Amino acid sequence: MIIGLQENLELTKKVLGLLNVKGRFESIIDVRGIVSVPLCKKNCIGVDNFIISLTQFVLDNKDKHPNETFEIEEALREIKYPEGDHFCFNFYKVVRIDEILRLLQFKDHKRKIFISHAEQDKKIIKSFVALFAKFGLTREHIFCSSVEGYNIPIGSGDIYEYLLKEYTGNELLVLMFLSKNYYSSVACLNEMGAAWIRKDAYQTILMPGFDFVQIKGAINPRDISFRLDDVELRKTKLDELKDLIFHYLELPFPEESEWIKERNKFIKRLC
Repeated sequence: MIIGLQENLELTKKVLGLLNVKGRFESIIDVRGIVSVPLCKKNCIGVDNFIISLTQFVLDNKDKHPNETFEIEEALREIKYPEGDHFCFNFYKVVRIDEILRLLQFKDHKRKIFISHAEQDKKIIKSFVALFAKFGLTREHIFCSSVEGYNIPIGSGDIYEYLLKEYTGNELLVLMFLSKNYYSSVACLNEMGAAWIRKDAYQTILMPGFDFVQIKGAINPRDISFRLDDVELRKTKLDELKDLIFHYLELPFPEESEWIKERNKFIKRLC
């Protein structure tokens, strides 16, 4: 069984707890001055399993993270050292491995667009996703439960567990397509509440027939949003939303003339 990044971080935390025992330190002098380090510890239950797990993690991730796995490999070579008739564990090498794993955790942290909408409004939502698909946005960038290819992949298991992973494993820009249907949906209101609790970045878009005075709940009606049926402003607001999305995902902006052509097609589908 492959043990992933998060599991190894948990193992690292436990190992540091084993090695970092209160009252068993000695003072040494190094480049940082006088520091306290744990005394030699032998027979630490769990440390050998940690080494086995990290060794497998290195093998599984060499292609994806060559520099970081090389450093982990180097640290593992010096993590145990002989001391008389037994082996001791190098506290500093475990700390270094912990630092590398946390760096990898940051690197694997992805930005994603989460489209929160009511099932009854999926016709417009599909057109909206198709608009951005024209410019290269894929499942890696967008999660939308009602659009094939952007919803839960086959084999991902329970829908709620998958959504929890999306909410906890990624930095999200939540696009909330508000409507009467949205406020009638328990699932939509839960998504709104989760975004508010996590303090995710969000943008509200009002579906045709829905107005600002109808906004309620965790969303501030004074936050910048726009109505899809606002004939005067929707082109400009869609342009601004496009800029927000591509800037947030750190992707190259679409060529302007192509964007205008596809944006206008989307607007025609609203009629």
